Amino acid sequence: MRFVLFDTMSGAIVERTPYVATDKFTLAFDNAPDNAVAVIKSGDVTHYTELEGGKCTVSTEGMLGTVLVSVKVFGKTVREWVCEEIALSEIEENKFLVAPNDSNLPQEFTRLRIEHQRVFDELKAANERISALERKINEMMTGWALV
Repeated sequence: MRFVLFDTMSGAIVERTPYVATDKFTLAFDNAPDNAVAVIKSGDVTHYTELEGGKCTVSTEGMLGTVLVSVKVFGKTVREWVCEEIALSEIEENKFLVAPNDSNLPQEFTRLRIEHQRVFDELKAANERISALERKINEMMTGWALV
């Protein structure tokens, strides 16, 4: 499973093809910063795995159902990219299907629509402020002869 990390401190799965894993599964993160750590959580089990070349391998032990994925950089402040969830389901003894957790797509869609509206409203307000400034400048310039 391959993720891309965005400047918005979020991450999305870009290679969504499910695959079968046994005792470990691999995650890759494009745009991962140096010294980043993948935090993989399912229920009460949390794995902290240092990224090497933007990749990490995680044990399937205790990882069933919804798996939360994030990438953190620990320092003076903690930076965290919250990624899309994945799902692990046991299909046979010691064989797990690793797939995007698409069961939360309606919630993600709603969250993105809300974010889109917020950005749209901010852009509209900024354009109104620019128009007001342009009007004031034009009023100030009226009657002035520019050389």
